[in-house]
Amino acid sequence: MTEYRVIRKDPNYYCLFNFGIIFLSILSIFCALFLLTPKLEAQDIMPFSEVRAGMNFYGLTVFKGTDPEKFEGIVLGTKLPDVGSICGSILVELKGGPKSERGFILEETNVMMGMSGSPIYSLDGKILGSIAAIIVGSKRPQAFVTPIECTLNFRPASFDMANKWIGGGDSIDGLTSIKNEEPVVRPGDIVSFCNVWGDHRSCFVATVIMVDPKDQQLVYLTGHVATDMAKGMTATPFFRAEVVASQPNIMASSKLAKSIGEPIGTVIFNGPFGSIAKLGVYPKYFNFDVALVGLLKNDIRHNYNLTYSPSGISSLSEIINNELTLVDNIFDVEIMAVVVAKELPPINLFGRLDYPLAIPEIVSFFLGEEFEPNIEKVRMVLAVRSKYQKLDLEEVSCRREEESEENNKYSIKISATGKKGFFENNQSIEILEKYKGKKLNVASGEHIANRLLSSNMAHDRVAEMLNKVANRNSLYIFYSNEDEDASKSEAAPMIIFAQAKMSLTSDKTRNVDVQSSAPEPAIVIGKWTKHIPTYDFDILHQIPVIAQELGAAYYITGDKSFTVPAEEENQDKKKKKKRFIFF
Repeated sequence: MTEYRVIRKDPNYYCLFNFGIIFLSILSIFCALFLLTPKLEAQDIMPFSEVRAGMNFYGLTVFKGTDPEKFEGIVLGTKLPDVGSICGSILVELKGGPKSERGFILEETNVMMGMSGSPIYSLDGKILGSIAAIIVGSKRPQAFVTPIECTLNFRPASFDMANKWIGGGDSIDGLTSIKNEEPVVRPGDIVSFCNVWGDHRSCFVATVIMVDPKDQQLVYLTGHVATDMAKGMTATPFFRAEVVASQPNIMASSKLAKSIGEPIGTVIFNGPFGSIAKLGVYPKYFNFDVALVGLLKNDIRHNYNLTYSPSGISSLSEIINNELTLVDNIFDVEIMAVVVAKELPPINLFGRLDYPLAIPEIVSFFLGEEFEPNIEKVRMVLAVRSKYQKLDLEEVSCRREEESEENNKYSIKISATGKKGFFENNQSIEILEKYKGKKLNVASGEHIANRLLSSNMAHDRVAEMLNKVANRNSLYIFYSNEDEDASKSEAAPMIIFAQAKMSLTSDKTRNVDVQSSAPEPAIVIGKWTKHIPTYDFDILHQIPVIAQELGAAYYITGDKSFTVPAEEENQDKKKKKKRFIFF
């Protein structure tokens, strides 16, 4: 079995061993010698308690290209953990690195964003920690270092739980698995994590701290929590990266880097003192295909893969907004989209794109707070067209059609007005007996969809309702007893807790026995509302908004309600009409 390991004999040199044979490469200015050496089972660490001000060290990071280079530094001091924290920090000042036109690169750029995770070692080869934070605006290349003990020891129970976002197989769409002949990452290597990949990638970069000597599939990164990933258990593919250039900035310099090649694994845990990646495993993801038509001579099409995470959802919104930035403000955009989820019917949407977050909100709803990996793909076509005119829903009235032989026929009159137009519609619809005397509503498909996505209804029910209002340009007559149901919520029994009073003395805290007669225990009273959403939500009728005679298309906003006349009211009206007066 082919095996690769990172071997460090001296801080200046690295080598790999392959096919069970270990070679140590010692480079000098004039010659190179290859010697057989035993496997290193562990990386020596320097405890935080032994770090002292004035201590010299060296570190590893990539300044240009893909190979880590050495820099030097000195410890300025240490900071003990804050109240409630479990980790202190080390303040350091860096120097050296490769030479630039103005001297050493760190003198020109100071500490750069992208150096997070760069390991630092004592001069005898013990790892102290990794660069975690820069001092913004500092005139000196100073940084805070996370002690290595914090990074290695912070592995809560969730780290060992089954990760539902890890996929099966040895590859993901468009990306092949790690090849056996490729070396594993080394301390100081630069890598990128990508929440979006495909035609374009959305990534951020960090540095490898070390490979776990006990399990060389595990790689420690960043030295701090990665803000672009979900905290705790996660699944984000990571790639090798290349530093293209260093960008000096008076506030905070940065490395300009790009991901290269296929993914080499997945970041599986994102903790407060660093991230942990696993080589050779791949995340589950969903596919997003988007096309922008009618803007240029040729359609613009892009295909992306996104992770099941808050970052994946925000990236979905960012992609849509980026597509829309190409559209001139004199145009409107119509959307035709379908969201495919497991064990649910495809969810369709079409109409004016009044709300760019419509698709991300649908995806978020079905992923839920736990980001269940149940979305399979999203297809979207954005079609550029002439501007819509906005109208506001103004009035809705309802009356029973007296001339109709059918007892359930009602005439619904709807009017909407705007600056440049007027919309009026009379609909003859059948209303079931159970809705007589009830309050019905009229609103646009977009308004109803937003209401459904903010509800607590079951996913299959929401999917059914969303498909009934797929045309977001139309108006719909619907019934919901959500408000009525909420008012009938059952109040749970009052809960009374007996809480012992605490008395503070100069030397200790004393608990008062709650069973004793004196002093009296404090009483804490609490209650909660027990409410399981079981309300009805029915779409009764669709009203297409057509205004061809006005020479433009309109969309209507607003939400109006009306009450369906009960049978008694209809009978009273009939009696009044049959009354005769003689003179």
